[in-house]
Amino acid sequence: MVRSLSHTLIRERGGITSDDATLFLIEWRGGAADHLATLE
Repeated sequence: MVRSLSHTLIRERGGITSDDATLFLIEWRGGAADHLATLE
């Protein structure tokens, strides 16, 4: 998935990127998220 997104970004930018790109992928498998920390 990340490779596909990266290739799409490069293709849409005409093969030229003006800055570094960061891709962040999260896989959610459902269920409660009560155990996750929150930033305040």
